[in-house]
Amino acid sequence: LELGGKSPCLIEESANLDVAAKRVAWGKFLNAGQTCVAPDYVMIPRNMQDAFVEKVQGYLTTFYGDNVKAST
Repeated sequence: LELGGKSPCLIEESANLDVAAKRVAWGKFLNAGQTCVAPDYVMIPRNMQDAFVEKVQGYLTTFYGDNVKAST
C-alpha cells in the first residue's frame, strides 16, 4: 500500500518539453501508477499545454503500443 501525498510536476517555459513529457509519462505509469512519487498533476504554462499533452500521448503509444491490453 502506497501512502504518498500529491506529487505535482512543475514545467517551466525553459523546459525541454520532449524530455519532460517522456519523464512524466514514465513516472505516472510505472507500476500502473502505484508508486508514492507518481505524478498526480502537472503545472505548465497554458501556451505549452496542448503540445505537452500530445507528447505524453505519443510516449504512451511508444511505451505500450496501440493496444494496451496486448502490451507486454
